[in-house]
Amino acid sequence: MNTRKKLTWLLLVFAAIAWFGLKNPVYRAVTASTELPTNAPASFEGEDGWALLPVEPTPGAWNDPWGVDLYILPPPSGAKAGRGLVDIFHEPTRRELAQSAQVIESAFSAAGPSYSAIYRHPSPSVNAKAEDWDVARLDAEMAFERYLHDKNKWRGVLLIASPDTGHLVAPILARIEKDPRLLERFSGLVVLYTGTSAPQANVTCSPAMQGDCVVAIKVARQTGTFNWLVPQLYRQPLVFEIEDVEPLSRELTARNLKLSIWLDKNAPKPAEPLGGLDDIEVIEIAPIRRPGETGSDDENLSRDD
Repeated sequence: MNTRKKLTWLLLVFAAIAWFGLKNPVYRAVTASTELPTNAPASFEGEDGWALLPVEPTPGAWNDPWGVDLYILPPPSGAKAGRGLVDIFHEPTRRELAQSAQVIESAFSAAGPSYSAIYRHPSPSVNAKAEDWDVARLDAEMAFERYLHDKNKWRGVLLIASPDTGHLVAPILARIEKDPRLLERFSGLVVLYTGTSAPQANVTCSPAMQGDCVVAIKVARQTGTFNWLVPQLYRQPLVFEIEDVEPLSRELTARNLKLSIWLDKNAPKPAEPLGGLDDIEVIEIAPIRRPGETGSDDENLSRDD
């Protein structure tokens, strides 16, 4: 091999080493050089804060049979974003969270209607610390509270946690466990995981489930063939596939049916709301006049009073 070829090979080897050594740090630094705008947190009262809502209104628990909802926690986004907090109006993040929630909804739609909120979280361009997820936990708690207040209608709840959402589950479980009426309507926790072993969780749920409160389901993480060649942020978009969908869907559907039957037999039915006064039309009725009476008679009567 002549000197020129040796030099060419050395340059190629050096370039490859430099690329694989510097591609991620440089890409992360450049991406994080732009600061994300700060927007107000979502109220979750309208549709802006939600990645997934039922298309049709759900019947309240005052109807038979007692319905059960799926409440889905989608994984945090890996979409490219500057440094700071990714809010719910960041469109790539909205799309990614909605797509993840829809994967779960399409797999388990037979088990009940689905709800899934969008939450603020640290940008994938920074190496987030544990305390950086406090806002995400707060949003998850606020969204679940709004769901209970506006959307749940005393129905049962099955909580489905996507991979990488362990930090969001704790405040929701704490909210459920402190409310006895909600706890008896809690079908349990479904944990989706991608590792070699299922994460352990100590969960309390409805007596209907007889202590069987956690369902662990392994999902297949999908990665591109040449991902290792391109620059990566600290967190990648989590694309996953639920395998053996039909038996899993039957299992969750049977689980929620078991809860529904138990609630119909054992739990007091809530009263159907009567609605607010805003729905009542107020009609002004003119006074009835006897023959010979005039408006002046009404005025004299008012003065006498």
